Amino acid sequence: MKTLIVQRLDTANYFRKVTVLVDGKIIGKVSFAETAHFEIPTEAKSINVKLDWCKSHPLDLDSSINEEVLFVECSSNLTNVFVRPQEYLRLHKVKKKDLPTNQQIQDFKRNFRKVAGISTFMIFLFGVFFVYTLYVAIFENSPLWYALTALAGYNIYRISKGIRQRMKGQM
Repeated sequence: MKTLIVQRLDTANYFRKVTVLVDGKIIGKVSFAETAHFEIPTEAKSINVKLDWCKSHPLDLDSSINEEVLFVECSSNLTNVFVRPQEYLRLHKVKKKDLPTNQQIQDFKRNFRKVAGISTFMIFLFGVFFVYTLYVAIFENSPLWYALTALAGYNIYRISKGIRQRMKGQM
């Protein structure tokens, strides 16, 4: 038997688990910001991961190594979902020393939840403000209310752009 360590840190699919398959058989699932350890047969040939309809390219396993460390990455690019579904999920071999510690993972989760909660609340507030100002602008036909509607729309755009950048790891 050999140990297979699979880690996932992406924020693209926060609520869904990625299924791990070895030689086409399901051995378990990996959640957001989780490091999973699996015992697999030494003679196992390949591994890939699956999320709903998307499946990664298979990655060959080395039978001479007792421990393999892999990193799962989910793309946040919607083009990959529809045009290149095989690029949506990627599996990389990494060194164990390159994986974050449990404390770093917990800090990452806490920070992500905090930012996601605040961002969701702000988008909701600006969304309500946008709908209200648009309603008043249409019935009052006032340039000031149209400007306020545009300002609310711009703030929604900026917040959602920041969320997308954070999901891609650009911030």
